[in-house]
Amino acid sequence: MRAVSLPVTRAARRVRERTAFATAVRRLWQIASAVAAICVVVLFFAYVLLYYAEVAPNGAIRLHHGTKWLAPVFRFLPALRVETGLSAADLTDEAAARYRLQAGAAAGFWTHTSMNGYRAWYDNIRPSLNALSSARVDVLVGAGAVPPVLRLGEESRPSEIAFAAWALLDGSDDHQLNTLLAHILGADRTSPLITPFSPNELDFDIVDRSQSQLASYADALRSAAAVDPDRTFIAYVGFIKANQMWLAHSSLEQHGSEAQRRAAEDVADVLAVIVKARTDRGQAGLDAEMTSVLKALADAGYGDLVRLATSRVATNPTDRQTAAARALAAFHGDSYEPAGAAAIRTLELPRFRGQMDAFALGVR
Repeated sequence: MRAVSLPVTRAARRVRERTAFATAVRRLWQIASAVAAICVVVLFFAYVLLYYAEVAPNGAIRLHHGTKWLAPVFRFLPALRVETGLSAADLTDEAAARYRLQAGAAAGFWTHTSMNGYRAWYDNIRPSLNALSSARVDVLVGAGAVPPVLRLGEESRPSEIAFAAWALLDGSDDHQLNTLLAHILGADRTSPLITPFSPNELDFDIVDRSQSQLASYADALRSAAAVDPDRTFIAYVGFIKANQMWLAHSSLEQHGSEAQRRAAEDVADVLAVIVKARTDRGQAGLDAEMTSVLKALADAGYGDLVRLATSRVATNPTDRQTAAARALAAFHGDSYEPAGAAAIRTLELPRFRGQMDAFALGVR
């Protein structure tokens, strides 16, 4: 037999001899270190990837990093992830749904997105919102919900009609616009288009409205005018008729002079939006047919509102001077008299202040 030579090495350091207890302690330390490292990694990903929604003390709904039960751990780190722009006023009246946000129980993954491309946290908190707020955000994010216009009914509030009109700005079709205009106050007074005003006529559906409700209808018409000013003009004529009746039967004791002034101002502002929308499309502000309709409407007893509205869009200096002259001739020193109040509203316009100064110099 031959001798076999085996390689021999010398350890760089001496192997320490440990007792069984020391070995157990070392293993426990290694396990604790590994667990601590895992916890740090888990907390890092929880801070980066997770969120929870909660109502802040000031009423704002905010998204925070992590989860609610990890909030004490992250108290030394920036906790706010994003301001949602929603508040406690947007929450539903259902107690269980409200509690999810109030207790911070609505949580999820920040990286998740919906099929429409927006972050899925909105879908998480949407059940806790009231119908109007959720519909508003649905329009903004394009969530594919039923368009607000198609949810209108006979009992829809004026504020809901104004919101539905605003939603049309995101994209509309003829059916939606026609449905909206059918809900505008005075829509039943457009056929025939020109009818004489009768001070003795009384429609409680119009007279019982408040000035804020009339303002909501005016907001709806302004939004609709940006979509289709021509069709909006027809509904606008009916709205003038309704407002004339409201002004004729509203007393200072019932609504106050300020409410009457605001109602008339809203009517005038709508025509200005219609004219601007037509101008933006390269058309004349008011074509010959529209001008003739307004003139016939003024002759039929709606002169104060029509003159106030047309004074907002008069661009010709001669037209401005004529309107100012008519307003001065109609004012006889009593601002509480209807014709005098309408004249004051016209003369308060900045574009007529120069005309007033000119008349004053002429009188002197």
